[in-house]
Amino acid sequence: MLSFSKNARRAVGFALCAVIFGVTPVVAAKRTGKVIVPENAHATGVSYGSGWACNYGFYEMRGACVEVNVPANGYINARGDDWRCDRGYRKDGDECTQIVVPANGYLTNTSQTGWQCERGYQAARNTCEPVNVPANAYATNSEFGAAWECERGYRRDGDLCKKIEV
Repeated sequence: MLSFSKNARRAVGFALCAVIFGVTPVVAAKRTGKVIVPENAHATGVSYGSGWACNYGFYEMRGACVEVNVPANGYINARGDDWRCDRGYRKDGDECTQIVVPANGYLTNTSQTGWQCERGYQAARNTCEPVNVPANAYATNSEFGAAWECERGYRRDGDLCKKIEV
């Protein structure tokens, strides 16, 4: 069985990554002096990939670093290569549009609309309609279905809560 040194195994691993991911190992480029760091970028000092990365506020496009164009009511993301909208706004193409929250609703990050209805209300089109909670029931936070549950000792019977007879 052949035995390879740790450095030889590492070199083979980088070469395989280069073939699989279509990147040129920087080790070979550095030896020939061909690592070119574009404007608004910095050298990474790693032995794989291009050998450079775009600065914060820029993203890579066709071998160059392009500035992230942040619209009004937006901010640069944590990685610095894209933008997100402020709370209360949603991404709409190249801009941030305000989320209109209906009466009896509140902002949320967990729904497609960007808002949910308060307990006791249910979304209907772009409004929050009151839920008709029958006697012996309580409102839930459910976005779908009846948005109410029967109290303990009662069971649902259509739109009513009937007492369970033992």
